[in-house]
Amino acid sequence: DIVENEDIKLDNMFVASLVHDLIKGMLFIHNNSVLVYHGNLKSSNCVVTSRWVLQITDFGLHDLRHCAESDSIGEHQYYR
Repeated sequence: DIVENEDIKLDNMFVASLVHDLIKGMLFIHNNSVLVYHGNLKSSNCVVTSRWVLQITDFGLHDLRHCAESDSIGEHQYYR
C-alpha cells in the first residue's frame, strides 16, 4: 500500500529494498523448521517499521490456534 500511495514518493532503490525485505522474510519462513506456513500473504499482512523495514505478519497463526485448541480438548470430540 505504501508503494502505491501517491502521497509518498519512493525511488526505485527504496522499493527494491522493501521487496528485498519481503523476499528475505519469505525465505526465513520457508527455511525455518518451525515456521513453514506464511498463511495468506497480502499487502495488509506486511508492515513497514519506523526504520522503513518491511516485516511479514500473521504467519502460522491458524496452525498455532488449531494446535492450541487440539491440546486443550484432549481426546474428546470438539463441536462448534
